[in-house]
Amino acid sequence: MKYNMKKLIPLLLTGAILLTGCGKAENQNTTKNQPQDDAASIGGFLPSGSELLVPQKAGKKQSIYLNAQAGGENKEAFLLYRNPSDNRQAHLLYLTKEKDTWQKKEDIETGFLGFDTFELIDLDGDGAKEAIVGGTVSESGHDNQLTIYKLEKDGLKKAGELSYDALSIEDYTDDKIPDLMAITKKQDETRAAGLYSYKAGALTLISQIDLDPQGMFEHAAFGTLADGKKALYADSGLGAHSMLTEIIVYNNGTLSKVGDPSDSVLLKPYPLYSRDLNGDGIIEVGGMYSPKGYEDAAMAEIPFIYTYQDYKLDGSFQVVEERYADNGQHFYISFPRELYEGVTVKRLDDGVELLSTQGDALLFQVKWASKEAVPADAVLLASTKDTAFYTESKSETKIPASAFHLMEEELN
Repeated sequence: MKYNMKKLIPLLLTGAILLTGCGKAENQNTTKNQPQDDAASIGGFLPSGSELLVPQKAGKKQSIYLNAQAGGENKEAFLLYRNPSDNRQAHLLYLTKEKDTWQKKEDIETGFLGFDTFELIDLDGDGAKEAIVGGTVSESGHDNQLTIYKLEKDGLKKAGELSYDALSIEDYTDDKIPDLMAITKKQDETRAAGLYSYKAGALTLISQIDLDPQGMFEHAAFGTLADGKKALYADSGLGAHSMLTEIIVYNNGTLSKVGDPSDSVLLKPYPLYSRDLNGDGIIEVGGMYSPKGYEDAAMAEIPFIYTYQDYKLDGSFQVVEERYADNGQHFYISFPRELYEGVTVKRLDDGVELLSTQGDALLFQVKWASKEAVPADAVLLASTKDTAFYTESKSETKIPASAFHLMEEELN
């Protein structure tokens, strides 16, 4: 029998709240019920006052996972929760079902502050799924711990463990079986990227490559190159404020890096994380360059133009977007493709003008003020709780008003 998770999770939440006021269920080790009562019965296994947890980076953002082996009805259930009376550590509750009876097999004290990921995947191609549980052990978001469990009748059996900073579960070797790509910390505190397979109940390292030893790892993105190859994008801080992006792929039996690490996109003067900018699955690498007129300016005074590029396996790349971003005022302005490398910036007291590098023609103007101070004949571009963004330009410009965005729009 299949269950609608959108209906199931609220029921379980309700069960946890009711338990707070009514005490524990009569018997939290076994419950016999009709199939349609599974939701309430599973919720009854949660300790009083429990708080359900959602893994931050799981493919499915939920707190309860049901598993049906070989296409049958659900036979296993996993509940991710926190018990406030138990040092608020994260728990993994594992239930199995025989006929109409749910039984609690294990309630694992993970030691995690929270869950980073949870997946039910057949890792070795034997037709049975493994439970992949990743958790955070520090507030930094790094130093996570991964445990792989085999699902057995008498409980969960640990079948592999790994400390990691970032993790992806995909078929990187093109053998139709998932692999694990992870960034891990070495003994000397530097980082490495490793590709692992799961065979015979254990994790096996296929290939490993060091990240730049001078870098301080900050962020990872997983996706594809422009020509379809799956890749890991690792963004690391260098020196006082620079950032290096390293693109790592599995190719010809080993992990290798894509592109020239000294190019102006992979190595940038300030942090700019890699991400899928347009939702097509291809990860864009962020870079920046100094616009015309700022060649001799101090680094802190340069209004950098941001450029986002798609890389291919051979190291070549193409520009996907250029924009001007004002991190202080939290907005950005995207450029039409025909203006790439053709825009410079003029700062005003409370505004910015974007000018053409060919003749200084006005391409876009934005000013900001309190809502009460906006001129009556101004064109409003956007507004926040405290600030209005507007233009006083009366003529049509090559960069349209629709190119102006508040940064919060990109986060939604």
